[in-house]
Amino acid sequence: MLTRKLSPERWLRLEIVLSALLDQARHVEIYFSWRPSSADPGVDMVVDCVINAGAVLVTWNRADFALPAQLFGMHVLTPVEFVNGLHHSMS
Repeated sequence: MLTRKLSPERWLRLEIVLSALLDQARHVEIYFSWRPSSADPGVDMVVDCVINAGAVLVTWNRADFALPAQLFGMHVLTPVEFVNGLHHSMS
């Protein structure tokens, strides 16, 4: 789906980054649910995944994750903040 939204040139640049991130990915079982933590069941599903994985959530939609982030100490970044953090950690 992402490839349809980007120009071929942009996709080639992004594909390298996504491949590197996917190389670091790991499967995590969901052992515990913190539901309900929001009014949206879709948000709750993401919260369960993020907390069980001990991951950082990267989203443009910070507003829907503000309360769960406060309740559970989730680290929520925008895509720009995430990429800037990657850049700083590599330099």
